[in-house]
Amino acid sequence: MSTPLDSARLGPDADPARWFAHLTGRPARWTGLEAGSPADPAAIPLVYDADPLGWLAIDGIGASTDLSVQEQATLKLIAAAFGERRVASGLADEVLTAWNQIAFLYEALKIGTLNSTISVVAERLGALMQVTFRCDNAFVVVRSGAEYVRHTARPLIETTLLGWLELLALSDGVVLRNDHVPPVLAVRVPLDTGGEIAFGLAGPVSGAFLARERQLIENLAGQVGALIDAIALQRRLSASSRLQQELEIAAQIQASLLPRQLLQPAGCEIAGLVVPAAQVGGDFYDVVACADGQYAIMMGDVAGKGMPAALLNSLVRAELRGQVLALPSAGRALARANQALKTDLERLSTFATATLVTLDPVTGRLSLASAGHTPALYWQSRAQMSAEIGSTNLPLGLAPESALTEQALDFMPGDVLILYSDGITEAEDPDGRLFGWQGLEDALLAAHAAPADVILQTLLQAVDAHRREEAMRDDMAILVVRREPRPLPSEAPSHRPFVIPTHYSEVERIQTLLLDLLEPLADRAEHEVWLHETSLALVEHVTNIIRHAYGEAAQGLIYGLLTVANDHVLIETVDRGEAVFDTLMLTRAVAVSNPLDHAREGGYGLAVIRTVMDVLHYERLTSGRNVWRLERRMPGAAAKRSNNPQ
Repeated sequence: MSTPLDSARLGPDADPARWFAHLTGRPARWTGLEAGSPADPAAIPLVYDADPLGWLAIDGIGASTDLSVQEQATLKLIAAAFGERRVASGLADEVLTAWNQIAFLYEALKIGTLNSTISVVAERLGALMQVTFRCDNAFVVVRSGAEYVRHTARPLIETTLLGWLELLALSDGVVLRNDHVPPVLAVRVPLDTGGEIAFGLAGPVSGAFLARERQLIENLAGQVGALIDAIALQRRLSASSRLQQELEIAAQIQASLLPRQLLQPAGCEIAGLVVPAAQVGGDFYDVVACADGQYAIMMGDVAGKGMPAALLNSLVRAELRGQVLALPSAGRALARANQALKTDLERLSTFATATLVTLDPVTGRLSLASAGHTPALYWQSRAQMSAEIGSTNLPLGLAPESALTEQALDFMPGDVLILYSDGITEAEDPDGRLFGWQGLEDALLAAHAAPADVILQTLLQAVDAHRREEAMRDDMAILVVRREPRPLPSEAPSHRPFVIPTHYSEVERIQTLLLDLLEPLADRAEHEVWLHETSLALVEHVTNIIRHAYGEAAQGLIYGLLTVANDHVLIETVDRGEAVFDTLMLTRAVAVSNPLDHAREGGYGLAVIRTVMDVLHYERLTSGRNVWRLERRMPGAAAKRSNNPQ
């Protein structure tokens, strides 16, 4: 738009008052919007396209109606020219602001791609801000996690920087102080990775910071915060990756220190496993052959988890191993190990528990000493009951002198000794209930007749079934020692342990487990009915326990062992349900002519089991457990039937 004002030659920064005076010869005073309402109430508002521009106070004029027609036209012309100039200036400012933002962001992103440290990034950001915003100095302060970095583009007195940071601390995140010497514009941004970043400018070349510069630095604050977060995350991921590699190496080393194959004393079986809660842990076990023909069996648990416990784990295990090789006496070796380890454990403010067993496989003589470790579980085959063998000494590292106390046992054929860490008994279910000694005893009662490795599987299944989806909170270690029964069977039977919650959905899984175990019989058509009947009896048995012993809404576990020998199949279960079955019920259960006709029919479960099985034995223990034994001869084997529950 071309107007007479174009030739006024008043310069690009002339205000409307100078224009009006030049065109009309009448003096005037101009008040812009940024200064607020003028003191003169008669000032005439200047408006362009319905947007206010400011006020014009004209000498001798009280209102716009007092202007002549020519002066009114001049005022409209000035409003149009000034308004268009403001629009053009605003567009230029917006373009400049956008350009500065893009240029700053581009350069900042380039800084972030250099894989630099936060210190280097802070230095480069400070220099970039000083150039972009054309100021005397710029500062960047980053607190990311434990790292604290300060950087200024030019040397700055520490007290001055602290003063700026105090201004920020008292603000809502942004400070614009043109009345400060020098003027300061600063912003503080919290970081998602922890900590915060504060950056700012001082001493603008123009003499004062404008509102658009505040808007620009606020817009960029989030971008800079995201950049610092990305760098911090990248460093954490890198450190985590290195730590993961180190932990994997440590786990491999720790696993290699455990015996790959446990020594098996003559006439005995030993099976063990360590499951760390993290990649490495403080639990360990070992089996050592001593010079006099005895075997030393040990288990330990160093207080704590992770790498510190793993390092002490190796120290304690090596000391116990050395002492028992030099002195094959459980109590004395444990006492000597305590004296050797006490100084180191005391200095580290920790302790360790351990159980040390010496076994003479010829005589079956077993000696056990325990330094504060969890009680051992001992199954006595002759009495058909379990016993607890408690600790005999204080944990290692707590007392300078340790008693030489040990317990002696006659480890008879069929006996089982279980050593374990507290991660087993203290395993929690989602409701916070502990697996406890009871769970351990239930699992052993069900599987004590099986080999050591099957007993180990049963114990692990029991803990997993109890925990359900609950995460491990502590390392777990189990060591099963079993003396083989006499006489040994001519052909080793096959075993499948199971521990299931009392849900009907689990019944099919147990049925599948039995059929897999009996798979060799499935090749012959004449065995088909026998297989289905045996499978049906198992299903009815487990269903009866869920329905009657526990009640359909109750929660519990059923412990079981499936055994296939050369002449019979054996189903053994243990549960803690109600005593709903008694001798009279078992005796009066009427046999059915064709068990398969009554599959999944109510009221015939016990009758089907009694018809199919050659042996049906039930016992209610004083401990509150139901113990079942169901046996059936293989097709073609000699007849053997007993439905006597006692």
